[in-house]
Amino acid sequence: MTDMAIGEKYAPLGNWLKGHAGDSVKLTFDELNQIIPIPNHAYKNRPSWANLSSPASFCSSWISAGYVVDSISLEEQWVVFRKGEVQSHTHHHKPPYRVVDQRKLAEAIQAGYECYDSMEDDPHHRYLAWEYCHEAFRLNRRPQIDATIDYLCLHLAWYLASWGMLRNSFLMQKDYKIHADVVRLIYQPEWMISGTFLPRNSRRSIMLTAS
Repeated sequence: MTDMAIGEKYAPLGNWLKGHAGDSVKLTFDELNQIIPIPNHAYKNRPSWANLSSPASFCSSWISAGYVVDSISLEEQWVVFRKGEVQSHTHHHKPPYRVVDQRKLAEAIQAGYECYDSMEDDPHHRYLAWEYCHEAFRLNRRPQIDATIDYLCLHLAWYLASWGMLRNSFLMQKDYKIHADVVRLIYQPEWMISGTFLPRNSRRSIMLTAS
């Protein structure tokens, strides 16, 4: 198996696995953390442990050593690495969709994870404005009250500003109350899913889109 670029902080896992004699090994997250620092996103997201054929830096640490993740438990915090190679899929006919460059996709996913981790490390990260805005709309279900509309306008305005969506916009010349009609619109039935808004833990999908 050819060597691949691995982030320095994850390379020790590949070296450790290469020196392991067995065909598989089970490590708790605490044990794994003694070898490499587990990224924050890997504690909550199973895709972080995916055996990508063109891997990002985290999964390349075990793939480069000739191992794959055989099983994983985020609840009990353990992972089993097994000797093996990533299975590639051969298409015998032209797919009806555009083929995505797997390395570029892996790099984009990794960038999203790193952005997510930066939010975990900074309790006042600007992207958290999405969560605060979402919670404000979810918890305040009576937009017909003027005080509620005013409150939600403030959250919406700050969310837009924090994410840089007011750049070169006429909204830069307006106060926050200009969002009142939008607030009322958001509460219309067509913008609801099963009587509620999107799940609060949709941060990762938002972050991947933004990256």
